[in-house]
Amino acid sequence: IDVKDGGYHIVIGAKQMDIPKKAGGEYDEETLLARLMEIKQVYPDKVDGVITMEEHLKYDFLIHGMDNMLQAGFPAISVATGGAK
Repeated sequence: IDVKDGGYHIVIGAKQMDIPKKAGGEYDEETLLARLMEIKQVYPDKVDGVITMEEHLKYDFLIHGMDNMLQAGFPAISVATGGAK
């Protein structure tokens, strides 16, 4: 997951998907969790994931992304710099 100013960006192998912020400017936590759970169904043995965040954003947004990863069944979370590629 890459936490960006405009929302979340998910990269799974070659597949990428954007989850834009809601109309009110809030991050769409419900859609993020739903997409992560869909990914978990496709890759049930996968337990790890990487999260990145644009440096100017609040730390809370990183924590919210990590919480969603945990809820979806990805407990081995790494935090990286530089954004998703």
